[in-house]
Parts: sequence; C-alpha cells; structure tokens
Amino acid sequence: MDNELIVRKEIIFITIYKFSEDILRFFLGVLLILFNFDLHNAILYFFRNEIVKDPSDFLFHFLMGHIRVNSVNLAQILAFFLIIFAFLEIIFLIGLVLRKKWGGVGFFCMQFVWIPVDLLIISKFLLFSKVITIILDLIILGFMVKILISPKGYFKK
Repeated sequence: MDNELIVRKEIIFITIYKFSEDILRFFLGVLLILFNFDLHNAILYFFRNEIVKDPSDFLFHFLMGHIRVNSVNLAQILAFFLIIFAFLEIIFLIGLVLRKKWGGVGFFCMQFVWIPVDLLIISKFLLFSKVITIILDLIILGFMVKILISPKGYFKK
C-alpha cells in the first residue's frame, strides 16, 4: 500500500509538470495563429550564428526552402500541431491520473514522440533549460515503462 502511495504522488508530480508544459505549448500555438508569426525572419534570427560558421547548414536551407513557398501556412501548420499535441497530452494525463491504461500508454507515446523534437532543439540551440527538460522527460519515460510493465499494476482493470 505504501508503494502505491509513492507511485500516486509521482504520477501527480508528473501530471502537474507536464500539464504546465502543455498549457505553454497550447498558448504558443494560439499566439502563432493569432499574430501570423513571421517564421522566415525568426529562422534567420535563430540561425544567424550558424550561417556565419557554416553557410551550407542543411537544416537552415531545408527550413528556408519550405518557408519561402508560403510561410504563413507553415507557421499555422506548426501552431496547429502544437495545439493538437498539447490537447492530446492533457487528455492522456487525465487518463493517467484516473488510472486508466489508455492514459498511460497514450502519455508514453506522446512523450516518446516529443523526444526527437527536444533533441533537434538541443542540437541547434544548446540551452541549459532544454537539457534539464530532456533529462526530466527521459526520467518520466523510464518511470512510465516501469508502471506500464509492472506486474502489480498501477492501473484499474
């Protein structure tokens, strides 16, 4: 019984942490849609140091090639994905707190899908906060694997 209480507290902590992250993602997506964010200028700003070092940077040219076509549509698509991702992860977090297996599996999948995005951000912009975030996300993934394959089971039948 004591172990179940510890797991429950860890789930609550994870839920609060990820919920706050998802609220930020959701509002970022909404702001991108509302203010027609100029993605072209933002990418030039973020890659300015990289272009000086390596004028043939693959990611920069890949993004710029897709943005020149129609930057407003691309920014809106990215914003839409942020909103959908945040919404789905919140639903799975609710399922996780309610001890539903679908919530745990869905949350694990959402975490697993987001790891490459974090790695891409770290590879281009080494930020201490992103490094801490990815370490926390990897710990959360490990914890989710532990409770998903646990024989005693956290989830209600």
